[in-house]
Order: sequence, then C-alpha cells, then structure tokens
Amino acid sequence: MLTITNKLDELADDLAQLRARSVPYAIANAMTTAANQALTDLRSETSKRLDNPTSWTINSVFKSPNRVSPKNLNVRFGFKDKVSSGTPAGQYLNPLVTGGLRPLKPIERLFAAQTPVPPGSAVIPANSTLNPNGNMPLAGYRTAVNQLKKGSGNYFVKPRRNGLGIFKRIGGRKRGQQPRGFELVFIVIPRKPRYKPEFPVPDILEQQFWQAFQPALASEISKELQVYADRAAQGKY
Repeated sequence: MLTITNKLDELADDLAQLRARSVPYAIANAMTTAANQALTDLRSETSKRLDNPTSWTINSVFKSPNRVSPKNLNVRFGFKDKVSSGTPAGQYLNPLVTGGLRPLKPIERLFAAQTPVPPGSAVIPANSTLNPNGNMPLAGYRTAVNQLKKGSGNYFVKPRRNGLGIFKRIGGRKRGQQPRGFELVFIVIPRKPRYKPEFPVPDILEQQFWQAFQPALASEISKELQVYADRAAQGKY
C-alpha cells in the first residue's frame, strides 16, 4: 500500500496563472488519474512476478478515496489488507514484499491440531495436485484433514527426504486388498517458510504514480488554462 500526499508549494510555475480554487482541483484530478494508472501497472506486474496468480489476487487492489478531494490531497492505494471474507492479498503477499517468515495459515494450524502433522509446520500442496492457477481448493485440504483425523481412509503421513509428506492411496482395489500405489499430496515443512523480498510493491506503486502524475497534472493545468482563456475571450473576466 502507498500513501501519497501532495504539497501545493512544490508545483510548476504554470499554476501561478490559475485561481487558487482551481489549483487543488487540478492536483486532485491528476492524483486520481495517476493512482488509477499505478494500480493498472500493479496488476500487470502481479501477473509477471507471480506464478499463475488467481483472479482474486490480481483484482485485490484498492484506492481510497475513489476520487481525490481538492480539500484533502491524499490517496491510499495498493493491495487490499482488509476484506469481508477470505484472506486479503495484502496479508498473504506481504512475505514476498518485505521478506521474512510467512505466518501459518488457519488450515495449517488445523492440520497441527487434528492430524499427525507437527505443530508449527507449513503444509504445501504438491505440484501434481494444483489447479491451473497453482492452488489447491480448500476442499482438498479439508478432505485430507478429515481422513487423517479419523486415522483411516486414503490419506496417511510418512517421512520423506527433508521432512514429512501427506500421501494419498491411488489405483484400483480388489476386495480385501489395499490400493496399488500412492502419490504425494502435501509437503510438510517442520517450520514456517522464509521468503526473500521479491515483489517490491511500494516501489512499483511510487514509480508508476509519479510517472503518470506529471503528464496528468500538465493535462489538468492545460484544461484549466483553456477554460480561463475561453472566458476571457468572451469578456467574462
């Protein structure tokens, strides 16, 4: 998320030709335009920097207020950090932005509470189980939790190199026999994942905002100057 506050005394000399009332309107409109452009660029960067991001992630951007007020030249924009349901993108993307440890997800805490998965472990879907967006539906997690909790069914935990794995039995079954094989469904890492900062969201937003702001402000100034020129030509001043 980025917050932009503009100062009138830092504007170009052309603003001196405008009436005081027009100055903040020109700035507010330019800030709104620039913030919208920055969010468009952020969506594009999200698709480039993340592996198959979901539409939820790409569209989880916000701008507040929707239009910048001439009376309050401030605007906040970026990934949402609050949503009515689900996990906001600003929360689960934060480790990629700032680096450091990723907090455990609620479903990972559920694994630790109700299955043989050790507390504090990260539970990561294996590549073979992912959908085209690179995710596993929540129902897939819950199925594994429920069967592991019962201690029966097709899911079981066993050691694998560098940790544990949650496996699923697969293949045909004859009466009285176990399925023929099994596949890795989840990788269990006995610690919180640590991320390197790879997605500099504040830098992207700031760079794109100021890149769009200058031409947007010039356009708004030109509009205002044209209004005054037209009125002057009509003898209204």
